[in-house]
Amino acid sequence: MSHYELHWREPLWLGVLLLLVLFIFVQHRLKRNQNSRLSHFADLHLLPYFINKPSQSFRLRRWRTYCAYGLLILAVSGPFLVSDKQEQIQHKAIDIVLIVDISPSMNATDLTPDRLTRAKVEIKDLLQLRPRDRVALITFSANAYLTLPLTHDQPVVQQFVNTLASNLVRRKGSNLSRALELAQETLSTSKNNSRAIILFSDGEHHTPSVRQQVQLLRQQNIPLFIMGLGTASGAPVIDSTNNTLIYQGTPVISKLNTEELKNLAQISRGLYTTPTADNSDWQDINAQLQQLSALNTYELYTQATVKLPPWLLMMALILILFPMIFRYRVTTVIKAWSFFLILPVLGLSPNATASSWQEAQALAALKKNEISTAENYYRNIEGFNGDLGRGSVAYKKNEWPQATAHFNKAMQSARTDQERAKASYNLGNALTQMKQVDNAITAYKQALQFQSSYPRASFNLNLVNQIRLSSLPQDKKQTDIIMPQQTQTHTEKNETGHRLSTKESEQTTTQTRLEQQSLQTSELQGAYIPDNLDKLLQKRYRRRDQMDTLSKTETKPW
Repeated sequence: MSHYELHWREPLWLGVLLLLVLFIFVQHRLKRNQNSRLSHFADLHLLPYFINKPSQSFRLRRWRTYCAYGLLILAVSGPFLVSDKQEQIQHKAIDIVLIVDISPSMNATDLTPDRLTRAKVEIKDLLQLRPRDRVALITFSANAYLTLPLTHDQPVVQQFVNTLASNLVRRKGSNLSRALELAQETLSTSKNNSRAIILFSDGEHHTPSVRQQVQLLRQQNIPLFIMGLGTASGAPVIDSTNNTLIYQGTPVISKLNTEELKNLAQISRGLYTTPTADNSDWQDINAQLQQLSALNTYELYTQATVKLPPWLLMMALILILFPMIFRYRVTTVIKAWSFFLILPVLGLSPNATASSWQEAQALAALKKNEISTAENYYRNIEGFNGDLGRGSVAYKKNEWPQATAHFNKAMQSARTDQERAKASYNLGNALTQMKQVDNAITAYKQALQFQSSYPRASFNLNLVNQIRLSSLPQDKKQTDIIMPQQTQTHTEKNETGHRLSTKESEQTTTQTRLEQQSLQTSELQGAYIPDNLDKLLQKRYRRRDQMDTLSKTETKPW
């Protein structure tokens, strides 16, 4: 049997309800004092003959009005019930890979403020249009990098996009062919006619095999949509020192290669567009995406909610409109319509994960990295959310033992499997930071027992398994841990040019994955991303460059 807990979207409005109660109490006291004063002039049983008392119907209307205002204030406070039983929801979506050019030419300022920043704005508009789709992020310069695998967590996608910059990579170039190949691999498990690629670039690619790669996309029925960034007149290319790039004594000018990008989109049966001041640049592409079938499934866990404001509002309307049954007045009709006008506002769906104004303020402060403010808020919050919040604050302050204690307490105060999974997941993160790898593995496994579909827990369990593997003696690696992904052991060249042995290659690959897949941090009603995300991406990109041997196809001065 499900149990429900009452929450408030705007609890501060309850203070107005207290003022209404106080007003009624004061009115009652004044009435009693008035009778007491009048008793000095005449007996109480004689007063009705000298003073007109309110009629019974008047008193009824007054109390009806009080009740209506009280119900209206409760409705504005946004009460809703949250079930302790989690529901599994299966979503169907289109899988979209975003390819973002981060080569030096994207620093050109022929678009305000520059091409790369404009690409970030356009991606934000796209995500707002496609909130239910899964999205992956690939970046490219001289090499291509899978920055983020397919995920439905679009706020995380937006945070990764906001971190992108051309100085994240050491090798400068524009290897679009490799980016398209990587996007094709990312979509290899997605359903046919339910996948697409969207490219953000100025068309200044340096690889001759791009058209061949686009032909492969067409054969696999993967449309390539392209947003061209730049202008025909172009602008100087800005280097990593924020100066104009000079080649053979002449400033390097990058221009939008419109014809090339149009041809690539046409070959793949996609579309080409350029940025506009509004969302009209996405209308045609979004229409094409709407024609694709949402066949890729993913699961989400949520808790059932019951919205109470519409019911409270209906009761208030009945009390207010009751006199209209007997007589119609213009003023009464106006009052009635005024209530109907605010009905959409009161009927807004509350966030199922929000509990109170104080918790919302605490979470907002934590995301802004205002640790002391968040700590003050969470100090006064009881129950699971308070324990989880205090643990997240300690985690942010690198106080791992305190964070572990709070997450353990959150496990005890949790009332649903979803809350227990969240607490176990965060506990695993804190234990990993304390180098207690075995205990962290146990915590992540426990989180997956409470919630079988938990991508973040699976992701971090993978990581700590690799950490444990790298610390074991060589003869125990294969017997103690079965890796979910095969480790590369073939010989390869690193950036300095010497050949790696099989053992060195395995260690490099493991370390690469640890830095590539940096530990996803605590989940407090939605995860927050580490502050040093740009540094983590730099490490990931550099390790990727060490692993890949790139052919020298650069024909331009970056």
